[in-house]
Amino acid sequence: MIIPGIKIGPFKDNWRKLLAITQTPYCEIWYRADQPEEYTSMFEVLRQKKIKVGLHFWATVGEGHLANLAYPESKILEPTLKLVEEVIHTACHNHFSYVLVHSGNRRAFLVDFEKRHAEIDGLYPEISVEEAETTQETSLTGLNQVAKKLGVLLITETVPAKDPKPWDTQAGRLNPHENLPVPVASLIKLSQKGFYIANDFIHTFCDGFDKPREELVKQLFANTKLMAPMTKVLHVNSVIPPYNGTDSHHGITDEDLATDGIVPTKPELLNLLKLFINQPEEVLAIVEPQREPVANYIALQKIISQLS
Repeated sequence: MIIPGIKIGPFKDNWRKLLAITQTPYCEIWYRADQPEEYTSMFEVLRQKKIKVGLHFWATVGEGHLANLAYPESKILEPTLKLVEEVIHTACHNHFSYVLVHSGNRRAFLVDFEKRHAEIDGLYPEISVEEAETTQETSLTGLNQVAKKLGVLLITETVPAKDPKPWDTQAGRLNPHENLPVPVASLIKLSQKGFYIANDFIHTFCDGFDKPREELVKQLFANTKLMAPMTKVLHVNSVIPPYNGTDSHHGITDEDLATDGIVPTKPELLNLLKLFINQPEEVLAIVEPQREPVANYIALQKIISQLS
């Protein structure tokens, strides 16, 4: 079973309206772990509603660095581990279902959430995929032990190869910077070791780039199938050209999916979701488009109803 949901955050006061209009059974929160005071009223409302809730972990650590579970520099890794553990306890305290973390990066990044921008910190060198994998798995192993004791799922999300500069703009996509994430191939190995996965379809698609559309879509399906047995969360969006490793956060309305060059098309999206309809446990799916979240939530409901 696939359960549809929405993405909310406290920094725009539309979250109450989204919950009221959609009556969603599930939501995922864009959670700034370094600003917990911003979420008091939201958490109170969600506890009263008694719906499924996940916390999508974001934070700055140290001297303005993006939190990172795969980079071994202690000034970045240790406060990241501390914050994620705190968020797991927060999820447990509020009776939320999961904490979602990004797969981590092979460089240290300075981040400005207000300007929606991150850049490489040249003081710290790039590390190998192997070193990042080892650091990531060690980090997740310890955190997963805490999560299991508290009855919270710890879930790791796929991350695109590149990011727009700034984020969330089509112009920024034409000036991307290397994200240097722990790649999808590493998350496939994690899933085979029993770690839970959040498959953002477009992030997984953007693991590759600068190749023909058909080749990238084929790889998306292959990687999605490999991670499916341990996938607990889906982020369901679309992307328009160029296929350069960046996400455009387009939606899944009929209008979106009719756009020239869109990935996925409506038939492709149906086939991706069909990979999850017979899972032994429920899979949670959210839309997180730049625009029209209600229309996209309704579109996701309709698409799920068409699966067979």
